[in-house]
Amino acid sequence: MKAGLLEKIDDALNPIVVKELRQGVQSRFVVAVLLLFLLLQLVFIGIFLVIWSIGGQLESTEFQAGREVFSVLQGILLATCMVFIPAYTGMRLGAERSDVHVDLFFITTLRPRAIIAGKFAAALMLAILIFSACMPFMAFTYFLRGIDLISIFFVIGFDFLVVTVTVMMAIFLAVIPANRILKALLGMIGLLIGLFTFGFALSGTVEFMMVGVASMLESRDFWYGCLTVVLWSIGVIGLMYTWSVGLLSPPSANRTLPMRLWMTLLWLASGLILTYFSIRLEHDILLGVWLFSVCILLSLCLLISCNERERWAPRVARTIPKRWWLRPFAFLFYSGAAGGIIWACLLLAFTWLAYPRLEQLIPATGRTRGPGGSDMLANIFQTMAIMFVYVYCYALTAIFLRNTIFRIQPVYTWVLWITLVALGSAIPFLLTFLLLQRGWNFAIHYTWLLTAPPAGMAVVSEWRMVTEHGTVFLFVLTWAGLVTLLNIPWFFKQIRAFRPFVPTKTQAREMLPDILAPTPMEATRTIP
Repeated sequence: MKAGLLEKIDDALNPIVVKELRQGVQSRFVVAVLLLFLLLQLVFIGIFLVIWSIGGQLESTEFQAGREVFSVLQGILLATCMVFIPAYTGMRLGAERSDVHVDLFFITTLRPRAIIAGKFAAALMLAILIFSACMPFMAFTYFLRGIDLISIFFVIGFDFLVVTVTVMMAIFLAVIPANRILKALLGMIGLLIGLFTFGFALSGTVEFMMVGVASMLESRDFWYGCLTVVLWSIGVIGLMYTWSVGLLSPPSANRTLPMRLWMTLLWLASGLILTYFSIRLEHDILLGVWLFSVCILLSLCLLISCNERERWAPRVARTIPKRWWLRPFAFLFYSGAAGGIIWACLLLAFTWLAYPRLEQLIPATGRTRGPGGSDMLANIFQTMAIMFVYVYCYALTAIFLRNTIFRIQPVYTWVLWITLVALGSAIPFLLTFLLLQRGWNFAIHYTWLLTAPPAGMAVVSEWRMVTEHGTVFLFVLTWAGLVTLLNIPWFFKQIRAFRPFVPTKTQAREMLPDILAPTPMEATRTIP
């Protein structure tokens, strides 16, 4: 019975995890990094204690060395795990995703979700190995005074959550199909995001250590804030996981169905949960977090959707509902650029309709008001909605130029989008600098910069420029309406093509011999 149980456990293990961990522990690079990491911590603590003991500060009653040593060790741990593990995982997966080895992804019997899950789990195992090597040194800082054990383990848990999100982001960037130049560009983008996340996490944990986590355990604000961070981390990890699985799936599969389902459920669940938290806290700050985060994620989903297919392979078309009244709902969740753009716009419209109703559930005393009595939630939504509309305008402009002038593949629309955003942001700034120079005033000449998304968002977010909001809204909505009209034939072409696959008589006759043909084993059998 024990043997049978062990065999079942062995069969249930993801082979990617076994392969990655086996290669990881046999890798000299991984072993060298781990030993160097341990040596660095040991040398730092030894030198620190020797210097402070010579100075006679170890006997000081106000000795706060524990906090200082912990901050340095945490910086070393976080930098190592946010640079080494994502880079190691992403580079290995990117090499396997290259054109030389890409066939191995499609001839294997493992599903794409098993491959991504295996890579993610193996990277987390390496992170746990490094964290376990660092935890004894970090726990030792408790005896140096200045920090409590609750703060130590809370910061370590928060760091592990940040590393988890960073690893999933590296996996997502690694599976994006691109040449070496674009891969290097994606690597630079990932590095910049990682550095920003590292600085944010380090500064945030330092504030927690200064106050002391133990003193905040009885606060409802603290626990609801922690649950919000965990909720959004799980949501972002799940979203990048579905993106990675979709990119790794064969072109004939319905790639974006898991992503759009996950994003829809995340939008609904996070809105309800954070509204409940806001009601309990009698404050609308968490509802503002929901608006801010949802608009960013929907903008990313919109940008990804403009790179999707415009036609459906027979394998996907066979699953399209035959009932006409189900097709509009299915069209939003099937792979396709037009369906993805409409789906993202509908979710933003539902957000616009929902947040005032959700705000009414919060007591009037908990609703934040800005200068002049302005509604802060409305200000947050308007600023982030303008960002979404800018993404929409540039995306449809890129699609129109792609279909009429450049004739590039849909999968590279994001490159054209980045180029248009860079030109639309840089050229107005250069023109205003050259023509106006010192006489330029943002409050007066902001219309020169309306094609730059940061300028439009700055005008909408500034409460002292309320009268100028109408100009920004008029500009972006006019632009959005114009590019929508130009792309209407492109939209309707995909809507009309969204039909279940029905083979013609010629196709059926061509497919029939393949269906009735005997298998190789049956063809070699003889009649007794």
